[in-house]
Amino acid sequence: MKTIKTIMTIILVSIIAISCNSENKNNTTIKEDVETTKSTIEPAEQIKPTDICMFYNVILDAPSEYPVEVDGKTYYGCCDYSSSQLREDSTTRFSIDPFSGEKVDKVGALIFPDPNRDNGVLYFKTKDNYLQYIKKLNQ
Repeated sequence: MKTIKTIMTIILVSIIAISCNSENKNNTTIKEDVETTKSTIEPAEQIKPTDICMFYNVILDAPSEYPVEVDGKTYYGCCDYSSSQLREDSTTRFSIDPFSGEKVDKVGALIFPDPNRDNGVLYFKTKDNYLQYIKKLNQ
């Protein structure tokens, strides 16, 4: 009887050890697979100012029907609210170049899709800043 208990204990410990070891191997394999499948962000086409809402910083389905003239520059909204905000609040007419950290006027900036936000846009001072930003994201 004592021998049977000892054998059963050994079998149980062996089963637990084997299952723990195989779970660990599976987790390691999955982690390695995830690391090797990291996608590369390709540079995108520049977006026309008329195709975005400069208040919400999003790509529109159709060209903006809400141009806003301020100091001889045309900003683009997507509704009455966004247009009034662009007209009245000067901070909404500027953004930060995500690569250089420089403040840029949305009218003079180069506009590209935001790879981290669906339908979002980012504003860059130069095309080189945009390309360097994409390169940094891919590292």
